[in-house]
Amino acid sequence: VWNSVPAMAQNIKVAVRLRPFLPREAGENCVVGMQGNTTTITVDGAPKSFGFDYSLWSHDPNDSRFAGQEEVYNELGAPVLIAGMQGFNGCLLAYGQTGSG
Repeated sequence: VWNSVPAMAQNIKVAVRLRPFLPREAGENCVVGMQGNTTTITVDGAPKSFGFDYSLWSHDPNDSRFAGQEEVYNELGAPVLIAGMQGFNGCLLAYGQTGSG
């Protein structure tokens, strides 16, 4: 039975997405870096890395790693929608600080 279940229906997936700076943040240093599925936060010169299923870089639209709305939907939203249409329960939770963009 599990062979016929879409991969998204079988597991919990965790994604992190870095948004662009807001105008009030312009000129600040970005303390977050992403490489593959690893997100690194550097505070006071000390980097700390975290692994996720998806690390989506949306900070700079001119960067080759930029993940726009369509990519985010294709990676995260579409599989949940497809699984739901096949009768599986699904939930997509998005969290962000109010007013953060």
